Amino acid sequence: MAKVKPTTRSQRGSIDHVIHYSVNGIEYTRSNNGNYSKSALRRPERRKQNALFALIQMHLKTRKDFLRLSIESDGNCYHIRRYQKLNSKPLKEALKELTEKHITAEVVTPYMVEKAIESYARKHPGEIIIGARSGCQNVTLDGPWPEEIILRSSDGKNETTIRTQLM
Repeated sequence: MAKVKPTTRSQRGSIDHVIHYSVNGIEYTRSNNGNYSKSALRRPERRKQNALFALIQMHLKTRKDFLRLSIESDGNCYHIRRYQKLNSKPLKEALKELTEKHITAEVVTPYMVEKAIESYARKHPGEIIIGARSGCQNVTLDGPWPEEIILRSSDGKNETTIRTQLM
């Protein structure tokens, strides 16, 4: 993706594999996603990547309202994407076993995904960040999801309580 210097005429739409669009008045250009052949989609690496993506999306859907309050957006990186960036490696490790089950077409529920993440957090405290706002100390998941988290300002004078509720 590239920022485009403003021109007199705004470009929107696509030409061949290049897409032009605007976000908050800033123009961007990016290439279109590639089309994969059926054989490429059946490769073990691709199936594992797709399964992991599905499980992470399942987790994000469950926690989206909480994350909107506890994780601050950063420029064009919205709260959900920032949470993913902060926790990319821990989430991949936490969901590794369930990814194999998902590939073999076993049923994987959102409850199983949440329990796998909680189990990983118990074994690796301080790795999964569930609260990150500017001027506040980060809050990490160190076991089961708490019923509420407290975001404390960096100087320790102010506190904000956020309740965690599942959809």
